[in-house]
Amino acid sequence: MYTAHPDSMSVVHLHSINALAYSCLDGLNVSDCLPQITAYQTLRLEKVPLIGYFPPGSIELAESVSVQAHGSRALLLANHGSIVAGSDLESAADLAELLEQSAGVALMLKGYEIRNIVGERVQL
Repeated sequence: MYTAHPDSMSVVHLHSINALAYSCLDGLNVSDCLPQITAYQTLRLEKVPLIGYFPPGSIELAESVSVQAHGSRALLLANHGSIVAGSDLESAADLAELLEQSAGVALMLKGYEIRNIVGERVQL
């Protein structure tokens, strides 16, 4: 994460309930696994790739994170949790919290038609 985002001074890795549960769902889009539901999520998280399952601490997991981190500051690790990078600890923790909340909303809406806001006029 630090190599992909040299401006980042902090990385947060969590096994939070919603992100972990969402990462266990089958059939997610690996290049952007979370639906774009809210403007804040769309602006702050942009896309969230899903890293395939690899054993915790493995070289394969580290290599996969390294490759996918170049396109996003927030990643979901399949059947594991999340990892995010920020300019400082507070910003990384804020992104991790936003990812957790977004995963929770996506879980609540699972099975329903979701109105994605991709391409919509998104401003804060």
